[in-house]
Amino acid sequence: MSLSVAASLSACTPPSVEQKLPKQMGNATPVASPKQEKSDDQLLGTVVNVSSLDGIEDLEAVDNTLALRSGATVLMGTVEEFKAGEHASLSVDEACGDITTSGEEFILACPDGIYSIDATASSPAATRVQETPYAVTSAVKTSSGSYLAAGADKPEVLMYDKDGQTTIRTEGITDQLVSVAQDSGEDAVYRINREKTIIQNIYLDKQSSGAVLRVGLGVGQVSAAEQGMALTADAVGHQFGVYFAHDVIRLHQTTPTAGQSVWDVAWDAKNKHVWAATTSDNKLRGYDISSGSGEEKFQLDTVMDARNLTTVADGSLVAASATSPKVHIIDAATLRTTARS
Repeated sequence: MSLSVAASLSACTPPSVEQKLPKQMGNATPVASPKQEKSDDQLLGTVVNVSSLDGIEDLEAVDNTLALRSGATVLMGTVEEFKAGEHASLSVDEACGDITTSGEEFILACPDGIYSIDATASSPAATRVQETPYAVTSAVKTSSGSYLAAGADKPEVLMYDKDGQTTIRTEGITDQLVSVAQDSGEDAVYRINREKTIIQNIYLDKQSSGAVLRVGLGVGQVSAAEQGMALTADAVGHQFGVYFAHDVIRLHQTTPTAGQSVWDVAWDAKNKHVWAATTSDNKLRGYDISSGSGEEKFQLDTVMDARNLTTVADGSLVAASATSPKVHIIDAATLRTTARS
């Protein structure tokens, strides 16, 4: 993100979330999609049926390589390889958690430690790179080579660097971790807790947790963007948030989504857009956030239960259904012809 964009975001002061909190909040879950009235052929782009999967639990991208996971199976390949059915397949422990990315690696948290999958390998395999004292369900690798991981039932984050293991106490358990590189200094690392719908940063240099902020009414997923920026999906509040943690964690912007139950958001680094997937209406929406207030530029139909969303290096958009083997791919060139004026 350019300095001008960052400055404009910093100047935006969102309304206080506390002003609109209901008695019941947190513990967000995805809203099931209504039936998609359009056929796969009527959707913009290409819908690939990955017949070996019943539904896609996780979706990430490194450069132009995708990783899709369901249970004990991870499928990897470029967009074109998935279209041609020529992707690679590897097996992992079914109890493993979220996939994250770092450089040319996919990082996977598993019962016996942290695993790495080389995104450039012709025959990819999951290799354990760090043993952990208990099962972890979320893990990241920072630009400096440190690993952080968290389990599903412990209010702490484990950090591994050149000095060994450090245990960092946190506000509640961690449902997701992301690490976001910056041009200078250590990565910005964020964690979310869905029960209390909060986000918290981790200070790598201090090996400690930072301040805690409320994420709207019910956080779905958190996604890494660039230059220390993280995006959150407020599934209950029907909005997404933009966060930075240069010195202290701050909410810089919230943008309401026309559709409800936005469960995942993704950053398009090439075009500087935020993409949001709303399961209540089977839509993908793209937003320009450079002015400090999100402006909708795209509105596209997508597959049912699109709960995972990512972009690849050229700006192509990929959404995956959690309840079917469908992967919706919209090429960057196609997106350019559909942008709203």
